[in-house]
Amino acid sequence: MKTTLVVLCILSCSQLLSAVETLEDAKETLARLGIVEKHLREILESPEMWDDPNNKDTLREALQIAGALKLDSLVPALASHISYHYREQSKRELPVHIAFPVAGALVQMGFPAVPHLMRILREVDVAGVGRQRALATYALVTIYEKSGFGREMARHRIELEIAEADEKQQERLRAALESPLLKDPIARE
Repeated sequence: MKTTLVVLCILSCSQLLSAVETLEDAKETLARLGIVEKHLREILESPEMWDDPNNKDTLREALQIAGALKLDSLVPALASHISYHYREQSKRELPVHIAFPVAGALVQMGFPAVPHLMRILREVDVAGVGRQRALATYALVTIYEKSGFGREMARHRIELEIAEADEKQQERLRAALESPLLKDPIARE
């Protein structure tokens, strides 16, 4: 059933990407987008999809569509699965956005994902799941890198968040500032 939903999403997306020439076409396209979003939500909010390794390709495709269409309303559902790891049969090393497709989708969604990434850095314990924190930092830097100042902007955003956080959250956020992803490349050498 889930594969059928992905096929419907892909077909709907190809229709969405066709030329919109009139206001009526635009209204119809927006209606189709709502259908696609509904199907993607069903896939991404289904615990079975995340737990069953047989669904990895379906899940990866759903994540690619959600990211490409920048469906901001799916950000909360995605952020809770940021450490999902896509495993291929080959032994080659995959780029981060492919090996961790949720982080890749959040990066594609851009700034609407930032508050959710900050929540991960603020609330996930430093001694806890390091992968979540590392991927949230990666996504944050990559989103801000679109403006050309990824590290600096991400550091500044975390520093602003520290000012509003309680003591335990401040500790977690300060730990995030120590990430190698936020260090100046020249200073790391």
